[in-house]
Amino acid sequence: MYITPEQYERAEKNGISARTLEHRVRIEGWSVERAAKTPLRTKHDEFADIAERNGIPRTTYQKRIYKLKWTREKASTVPVKKPMVRWPEVAEQNGISRNTFYQRVSRYGWDAEKAATTPVGSI
Repeated sequence: MYITPEQYERAEKNGISARTLEHRVRIEGWSVERAAKTPLRTKHDEFADIAERNGIPRTTYQKRIYKLKWTREKASTVPVKKPMVRWPEVAEQNGISRNTFYQRVSRYGWDAEKAATTPVGSI
C-alpha cells in the first residue's frame, strides 16, 4: 500500500509518526485514512513514573511486567542489578595477565579488585 506524502503530513498533524502510520497500514491492515486520524492511546501509568524516579529504564519496567509477569509495583521498585564487573578483563586492561590475576586471588587470597588493579611489582 502506497502512502502519499500528503497522508504522512495529515498523520503528523494528528500526532501520528510515520513509523506508526506505516505499522498501522502495513502490519495491522488499517486503511490509511483511519491510521492517519486515530489518535494514539495515552494511558498514564503512575508506576512507570515511580520506576523512572527509581532509575529503572522504561524498557526494563515493561519487560518485567509483560515477560516476567511482575506486578507494576514490583517492576517499579526492585532496583536494577548492576552489571557484573569482569575482573580478569580489567586486569588485562591494566597490564596484568590472567594467570597473575588468578594466582593473586586463589593463592594469595587477594580480593578481585585489588588483584586486577594493583600493578605488577608494586608490592
